[in-house]
Amino acid sequence: MHIMQILGGQPWPNYLPLLAFAPKHVTFLGSSDPHGKFMENANAIQKAAQSLGIKIKLSIVSTKSQQPSIAECKQAIAHLSPDIINLTAGTKPMCLAAYLHAAKHKIPSFYLDTRRPHDQAFEFTDSAPWPHSIPSMNTLANRINVRNALMAQGFPVPSSFQAPADDHLRFSVHAAKLRSDPSANSAINQKLHKARTQFLTPNHKFIKGSKLRSALKHPLYAEPGTHYHTYLNLAAEHQIVEPLSASEFFLTTLDPVTAPTRLLRSIADTNFKLLEGIWLELALYHFLQNKNSFSDICWSVEAKTSNADSIGETDLVAFNSKTLNLHFISCKTSSPHGNALDHIQGLRRRANKEGGKFSKAELWIFAPKSEDSKQSLTKHCMEQNVSLHILSEELTE
Repeated sequence: MHIMQILGGQPWPNYLPLLAFAPKHVTFLGSSDPHGKFMENANAIQKAAQSLGIKIKLSIVSTKSQQPSIAECKQAIAHLSPDIINLTAGTKPMCLAAYLHAAKHKIPSFYLDTRRPHDQAFEFTDSAPWPHSIPSMNTLANRINVRNALMAQGFPVPSSFQAPADDHLRFSVHAAKLRSDPSANSAINQKLHKARTQFLTPNHKFIKGSKLRSALKHPLYAEPGTHYHTYLNLAAEHQIVEPLSASEFFLTTLDPVTAPTRLLRSIADTNFKLLEGIWLELALYHFLQNKNSFSDICWSVEAKTSNADSIGETDLVAFNSKTLNLHFISCKTSSPHGNALDHIQGLRRRANKEGGKFSKAELWIFAPKSEDSKQSLTKHCMEQNVSLHILSEELTE
């Protein structure tokens, strides 16, 4: 099958029909493309389709101008004889020219609106009848995961994303329940803040070398019966820290004298970050997995390139199969470090760049520092089209 489509700024109107019809050949109509942006978009869509086993020959026809007229668009596609034409995306002159071409040559054509109920998303016109069935939108959406959705957006996905260790995930779920008590959360935070001086440098880097080996010989102390003691016992139950006595815990289960330096630092760094804040990312990961709207959730999503525009990781990225949106999620225990507005604006920019302007940006905090802090975050998030969520409140509902 040969399908003709109009290139637009979002991949879904072009990508979903490829999953629905599995064509062998797709021709895109685009306007003048001096910087190759449309070609990049088409290649990304083709690559994403191929990742799902749909191999497609790709062609592009372009108008001479960047704002073409109906006549110019008709001239650009006059030689095409596709089996079906997608009228979605592009400019109005492109859509009208494509429909006129379909009607003149009796070619089936359709419009795709993902906002409609899934059984009404594809609407065929009167240019010619379409004798075949179309897979339901639910079927199409359920084939897409975070990796594939990012690929369709042109995001340089790595060969794999990180997967949380089972013990870390289980610990995080229990940690969130324990810390949902404000007094427990406050007490644990105070003790971990003091522990930072044992393992982190003044510029917040995890120590290394002989200093690390020396520090790891000294256990963390937690008075029995305190929330902090309960917290470290919970970590010990999940093989994260190692108990030395009823009140003392080593940060790792490795021997600080004999363990390889790189491994020792990596495990110690991971364990301390888990106790301090990564528990929130993983607890939220588990929480969102139980939401019916998300068909896939990935943790610690980072581009495979060192391109300046793609540096850094996103705590969680989820694909909403109901709305066909990517959700970009940042997790903070109480509030973003430094200037909260800068972080919120950066989250929205990242979501736009890596997931498109219709993607969702979400800031999840565990508990606000104060009511004033909550109101300030709410205001900033509303202004930047970022949604604010409080996990401790969600867990107690």
